[in-house]
Amino acid sequence: MATIVKISLPLPHKTLHPNHHHRTPGGAIAKHIAYQAYKERACIEATAIRLQNQQQGFPWSRAMTHARFFFATNRNRDGDNLGGWLKAGWDGIAQGGLVVNDSGLTHMPPMQDIDKDNPRVELTIEETP
Repeated sequence: MATIVKISLPLPHKTLHPNHHHRTPGGAIAKHIAYQAYKERACIEATAIRLQNQQQGFPWSRAMTHARFFFATNRNRDGDNLGGWLKAGWDGIAQGGLVVNDSGLTHMPPMQDIDKDNPRVELTIEETP
């Protein structure tokens, strides 16, 4: 039976979206700050899971990921861009010790749902051989 862990994170900041334009003054700095904050949040969540589940053999060398985005509004969003929006999150998960390196992650196409009261992204990470 495969080992699976789940992490819930807030939606990434809009400046981390691949289609966000950084032409405003301070745009690159704002993106850097948002990237570091999201990476740190994911790292904290991953570290907590790793410490609570030490028998799972972390860090895994390979894993498959599933991302489910919950948005407050019902709009069509490009799945490829949603995956790219999570780069800081994947880096934080690797830094938190769930996987050796985020290059060992295989990303399944993101799914989208609506939750007007609690927009978020839920990440399911499954160890693979």
